Amino acid sequence: MKVKLITVKNLGLLICLIYILLRPFLNTYVTEYIKYIFILVMVYFAEKGITSKRILKEIGYGVIVICGLFSLYALISSLMVGGFELATYSLERYVFYMIPLFVVPTVQKRVDWDSTLNFLTWYGVVDALISITEFVIHRQLIPIEGVTHSVVQQFGDNSIRTFGLNGDYFLLAELLCFCGFAALYMYCNQKKKIHMLKFIIISIGIFTTGSRGYYVAFAIGLGVFYILYNLNLGKPKKFLFKMGIAFVIVIIALLVVFMTDYKTGINGIDTVLARARSIVDFSGNYANAKRLQHWVYSINKWKTHPLLGNGASITDIRYTHFEMVTESGLFKRLVELGIIGTVLQYLSMIVLIVRGYRLFRKTNVKDNLLYIFFFAVIATLATEDMVLQRYGEIEFTIVIWSALAFVGTYKKSKFSKEAAFPQRNDRYLSIKQGENGLCR
Repeated sequence: MKVKLITVKNLGLLICLIYILLRPFLNTYVTEYIKYIFILVMVYFAEKGITSKRILKEIGYGVIVICGLFSLYALISSLMVGGFELATYSLERYVFYMIPLFVVPTVQKRVDWDSTLNFLTWYGVVDALISITEFVIHRQLIPIEGVTHSVVQQFGDNSIRTFGLNGDYFLLAELLCFCGFAALYMYCNQKKKIHMLKFIIISIGIFTTGSRGYYVAFAIGLGVFYILYNLNLGKPKKFLFKMGIAFVIVIIALLVVFMTDYKTGINGIDTVLARARSIVDFSGNYANAKRLQHWVYSINKWKTHPLLGNGASITDIRYTHFEMVTESGLFKRLVELGIIGTVLQYLSMIVLIVRGYRLFRKTNVKDNLLYIFFFAVIATLATEDMVLQRYGEIEFTIVIWSALAFVGTYKKSKFSKEAAFPQRNDRYLSIKQGENGLCR
């Protein structure tokens, strides 16, 4: 029996969710000490998972061993290079932030996912509307402590970067993507137009942030959502036909955006188009030129210690002797951890993704929509992390490990009987028989 998320029993989980969504806002306007509640709740549920043989079996001993080896590797690496100071940062960002791997399998049965994702959609609408307003009026609505940037920035070209409730345009876009997929999930699950309206508002909010990486990442996440949703319907001929149409539409849209100077005459839309076109401009665009410099520097730095790296967390700006930020999660791992550490961490993730996909394809039940939601989240965050150093940031890392833990364990713990004896309930049949709109 599921228990609603917003109950006294699950108040701790609700606080954790709100902390991830509103950390900068809470630090400025409430208290920064809420992070200790977050830590205590996460440790409490992780301890339950670590001491449960059932949970450990669901996670998989192979995954646990890989994660354990990686954690030990990261800590030793940082200790040898930067002593206790650097090891503290590695313990936080490389070890503690993996805690959802043990938390999610422990709590997922007590969470009403529909209520939780619906909550995310409403949060996303509020945050998106603030972002849209900032985009229109060119002014930050909610000042956040430590944020001094202007909404209108000039880096070789004019760009508008909004802040919303998060005080960070990258974080804002990141969380809006998360909420956007929640709205799409709710629409596909309930077929209510209000959820499609929320999805549209949140999507517009993402484009107003000016975060080009998340333009691409969100599009890729939508592609993953679309493909998995149609695969789940089990209609290969119709799926291939729709994929062909979608491919043609995407190609035409890309040609219009990147191969022409087409303008709509609407200032806001033309601003977004100009921002999108700057993605492929590595000569005239200041931000792209600087990013390319960071990438070249990172490659050269990695080559100095290709196997073992230069020390875990050495690119953390808090470290006394930190190296230049790599502007890429892949380069960050190579520079810090070398080939060995990079392979270890990616392997722990890939194992969970492969297992999750097999579980997703094994049976057809309504909860496959949850799998589709989390796979879209993983695809989006992984894409953005390739071109922007996001892994290690608390929101990014907690969310991606939560998604990985879900896809790798959910059906094993919840649907073992259904996997052996598939049963299609009424809601799933309604999904099979009543697709329309974006989810066709």
